[in-house]
Amino acid sequence: MSIMTMFDEAEYESRINEFIAENRIKEAESYWAMELEYRRHAEKTLTALDGAILRLDRLSLELSKLGEDDAEKAIEIIQDLETAIQDTQLYK
Repeated sequence: MSIMTMFDEAEYESRINEFIAENRIKEAESYWAMELEYRRHAEKTLTALDGAILRLDRLSLELSKLGEDDAEKAIEIIQDLETAIQDTQLYK
């Protein structure tokens, strides 16, 4: 089961309600903690990806502005682009 399907909202709510109905508060708290951890991780990942995408966009714009005499600068930007692409691939 992937992490995305693990937190199916309807299933999650059903499970929490089941635990509460059965007075299984520890299990409900465990689910709540798991959801909080998932949300924090998702937020951190999305923030990192947003930063990487902005960096890719900025570098692409810089590269497009260069002329024929800027080969050295172009190579530097391309290396930065490759690094940024590798950074985004870490989040697959």
